[in-house]
Amino acid sequence: MGIFCIICLAASSCSNDREIESHLINVQKFNKSIPLDGWRLVRQYKDDNGKGYDLIREFGVENSQLCFHINERNKEYSIEYYIKSYRASPDEYTLEMHQTDTLYLYRSHLNNPNNKVFIIGEYQYLYMHNKLSQGQREYFRAYSDSLRKVRGNNLPILPSID
Repeated sequence: MGIFCIICLAASSCSNDREIESHLINVQKFNKSIPLDGWRLVRQYKDDNGKGYDLIREFGVENSQLCFHINERNKEYSIEYYIKSYRASPDEYTLEMHQTDTLYLYRSHLNNPNNKVFIIGEYQYLYMHNKLSQGQREYFRAYSDSLRKVRGNNLPILPSID
């Protein structure tokens, strides 16, 4: 009985790996920088529109997280997020993308990860991580097309729409 269970688990894992790889081939059509191999399934879920997958990949000094969704009605894929970080001592670089758009890119020191030096997307990061007041969030939503393109670090505090 025990050997049968191990064989079933191994076969299930292999078919799951092949299923994920076939999905990744479709996801890669949107973003060629997403590698096909080395991913581990963290969570698979279903919702009213289809199925979603959360994956992680650890490869040397590089760590990645990927979440994508498949609309079961029209078989369309969407990348919810792709976060890639890599260590280049003494720093770590973190990049988050949606589809093919870079949302933010920052550098942090390995010994002080909370001290982020943004290359692009500081306002986007603050918005996504709920670090803006409600009024600032409203301002960001109103002017997000322009604010997403702002480069640099230590940017002025966003005004508030009250």
